Amino acid sequence: MGIGRLNGLLRRAWRDTWRILRKPQIRRTGALSLLLTGALLVAAWAILLLVLISRGDIGAADGGLDSALPEELALTGATFWLLLLAASSFLMVPVAAVFAGLSMDEVAAPVERLRWPGMRPPKAARYSRLKRLVNFIGLLLVANLLAAVVMLLLLPLIGFFALIVWFGVNGRLLGREYFTLIALRHLSPAAAGRMLSQASGAVWLAGMALALSLSVPILNLAAPWLGALWFTHIFHRIRTAAPATHSSG
Repeated sequence: MGIGRLNGLLRRAWRDTWRILRKPQIRRTGALSLLLTGALLVAAWAILLLVLISRGDIGAADGGLDSALPEELALTGATFWLLLLAASSFLMVPVAAVFAGLSMDEVAAPVERLRWPGMRPPKAARYSRLKRLVNFIGLLLVANLLAAVVMLLLLPLIGFFALIVWFGVNGRLLGREYFTLIALRHLSPAAAGRMLSQASGAVWLAGMALALSLSVPILNLAAPWLGALWFTHIFHRIRTAAPATHSSG
């Protein structure tokens, strides 16, 4: 897929996403999605703090959160809140992954009923949601650990441009997962894989946009839901562009 066609497809899919936000059915899923995303972020923070406490990195007896940092980086005032926002942005990646695994069907279904009412009902799931989610979270954690090593190596050479590695890796993984979860609603795993391969450039670029939005405070709470809506439109635009190529067999 050429760059111009790719950009056009993503823009049209985003335009469709923006328009459908006016529908009450979609706004209802948005409200529930924001609550779920907030709850998942709180859970992610709780898990992180429990891990740090269990390792002895932080504790109320020896200074709380400040004890995990050098003295010159003590968490006071604005520094504390900036670090809190930065950490939340990184935690939003696994939050977005869990959100997709738990809620993709619930977000995509009303979009498909409104936009493509004559389409055949989605296929019954041929996979375990929980198993797929656990496998993907494991892959995401390993990939981010490797990306962190690469970023640390590149940081002295290119400075904060090393963050491109983080956005690239997470964009690739999140894009593939969001797109595949939508595709599996209508295609066999083999057909979904073929479609993903043919649309890999668009999926990666959309995934990087999603990863970037997850790093923006406040916006990142809505990003998993908006991403699910957007990827639903991306999938169906690709599907209808070449229906003969993407049979469900």
